[in-house]
Amino acid sequence: MGSKVNAASLAEAAQVDASKAEMDELSRAILKITADSHAQANLQIEIVPQGVRINIKDDQHREMFPRSSAQLGSFFTDLLKKIAPTLNKLDNKIVITGHTDSTRFQDQRLYNNWKLSGDRAVVAQQTLLANGLSEEKILQVSAMADNMLLNPTMPKAAENRRIEILVLTHSASDSLYQFFGKQGVNVIAPGNAAPSHLTPSP
Repeated sequence: MGSKVNAASLAEAAQVDASKAEMDELSRAILKITADSHAQANLQIEIVPQGVRINIKDDQHREMFPRSSAQLGSFFTDLLKKIAPTLNKLDNKIVITGHTDSTRFQDQRLYNNWKLSGDRAVVAQQTLLANGLSEEKILQVSAMADNMLLNPTMPKAAENRRIEILVLTHSASDSLYQFFGKQGVNVIAPGNAAPSHLTPSP
């Protein structure tokens, strides 16, 4: 029994090491693209427990999205074009998230920051797909509105209008599958079923 546990622990450790090496390699490749494009002020990259987080944002000279718009600027379109083939080389799923600043639309029922951030995420997705990213790599496209401001002290600042790309480790994507279920398959163990008081009577 002990040897089996040992083998499983070693296999898990090897997988973690492999994931870390992949994330390090991706970070170096993205940083090179950033330097070659002179986009250091527009791209932040961070290795997190879930993988690699890439924030693509405005600066004082370049506007990623005009206020209240999902129209992607040409500089950022080119940046995503260069990033797409690099993301496609890895056998990792990605999550694309759109963000807004805190400016509010006058008629919230007609259009709001949830819809705008979702539209921004979809524009980024479409740009990546059109330039070499396989559709099967994308696990989720989501909207965050203004709930995760990059500059909370200036909620209407331009850098809050941005796209975040999270390249997931295999364990992180497995956890997301556990949460949502994979291709209609029930992945929740019977022991985790709802308590009886929440289960409808026959």
